[in-house]
Amino acid sequence: MDGSGVLVLRDAVERLEHRGVTVLLSGVRDGHRHQLETHGVRTFASTPEAIEHARDLLRRNGTLP
Repeated sequence: MDGSGVLVLRDAVERLEHRGVTVLLSGVRDGHRHQLETHGVRTFASTPEAIEHARDLLRRNGTLP
């Protein structure tokens, strides 16, 4: 992924989050992860880690007990 790809993905994430959609990315290659996180996109090392984060968010907002 080059710099323009990172910026396009960051823009898409920001648009979704502006609409109230939480975006969780997992399984991103290390080099790409660093590029994305440098531009403010949150990533997770594994899908189970992202799922646990999603569950935590749902517990905090009262959707899950």
